[in-house]
Amino acid sequence: MIFGLLVVAAAVSSVPCTKASVECTEWIIPAGQQSRMLIYRNFPLETRNDNVTRALVFVHGINRDGDNHFRTALAAAFLPTA
Repeated sequence: MIFGLLVVAAAVSSVPCTKASVECTEWIIPAGQQSRMLIYRNFPLETRNDNVTRALVFVHGINRDGDNHFRTALAAAFLPTA
């Protein structure tokens, strides 16, 4: 299963990744696991970004279409809050 990770920043000093492209992916190895997973993210996970104030973790299922889920989650992140 591929995890879609979306990190949303309130104020961003660097340009966030906003397209489902190779530049927006990163391989991670979850704790206690031997296999790696490909994730989509807005900012590199290994680089500290003090402007990041929230994170949205979107786990998709069997269709193996993380790129579509990344676009959906990204669109939802920019909807106004109530």
